[in-house]
Amino acid sequence: SSFQAIIIGAGMSGLSAATYLKQHGITHFIVLEARDHIGGRTWSHQPKAAAWHGIKLDMGAQQIEGGSSKNPIMKLMHKYHLKTIQTEHDDVTLYNTHFNKIHATDYLAIEKKFNRYLTYWQEEDSVHSTRSLSDLLKKFIKIKKISLPLQAGLLYEVSSSIENEYAADISKLSMVWFNDDRAFPGPDYYLHNGYSSLVDNISKSLKNKIKL
Repeated sequence: SSFQAIIIGAGMSGLSAATYLKQHGITHFIVLEARDHIGGRTWSHQPKAAAWHGIKLDMGAQQIEGGSSKNPIMKLMHKYHLKTIQTEHDDVTLYNTHFNKIHATDYLAIEKKFNRYLTYWQEEDSVHSTRSLSDLLKKFIKIKKISLPLQAGLLYEVSSSIENEYAADISKLSMVWFNDDRAFPGPDYYLHNGYSSLVDNISKSLKNKIKL
């Protein structure tokens, strides 16, 4: 069969492109997806164990950053009447591997050192642009001789503020370019029923156009 358009990938970009085509009268197209689910880097997993009480866990993109009216994702939230929960990033208690609390002053000191270290290398020659954020973190821990308990706090920060934010492992993120973006103003939000609830709503009218 021949198509007017073939869209590669049923992630958010692919689904948005398909929606745009349909809205503009182009209906003879197909969306090809290599994985067994749509949504790209958004995937909500619901554990079967009863202890989770039906709560969904977002394994990729997890939150809406900058929940102002200027954010197109928030516009979609309102369009599909999806419930959101405002996040509280600062309301966190960290523990080391022995289940002892990590003092905030110690952890914040390490975090500041790492941020200064990151800024220094980002400003270096472009030859470093091929290195991943994981490479830099390993080097920082080795050079600064960060103790195991404080490594736990640092790794938590990297996971929560970088991997969760960009929905990718730090080994896949460029040391220089990973945060080369702009943010919308306003607080951050989680989706009550997971990011897949947004994907499901967007794709409702595209089911017969998507081939997994």
